[in-house]
Amino acid sequence: MFRAIRRTDSMDLDEMTNTVYTSELGLLSSSEVILNTVKDGAGKIIVTGWDKTYPDNTVYSLTKVKSDYILQMKVVFPEYTNANDEHQKGYLTECFYRMCGFSDADPWRTYDEYLSEVN
Repeated sequence: MFRAIRRTDSMDLDEMTNTVYTSELGLLSSSEVILNTVKDGAGKIIVTGWDKTYPDNTVYSLTKVKSDYILQMKVVFPEYTNANDEHQKGYLTECFYRMCGFSDADPWRTYDEYLSEVN
């Protein structure tokens, strides 16, 4: 799911980033915070965990908070079947994240490069 929400609030970046961060964590159980920071004129939040409503689904929520928009990508997968399945789904999520402009990282890396970092 991809969302672009025009901001009409009066919160500064720190306040809105904290609001989004708290909201996203509230939707997850057994959550893990990968990134929660404000720098270079944007808030960046990456959290993962299991969907509280559908506990067999793993969720990656990737959000960029800007002064005028909130950009969000949410990836939902069924529960991992094994380590290989987890790596493939993680790599796909990373490719979406990098290629859709959410990160400031290089556009993409190979699956072998990804595996060398996560193993």
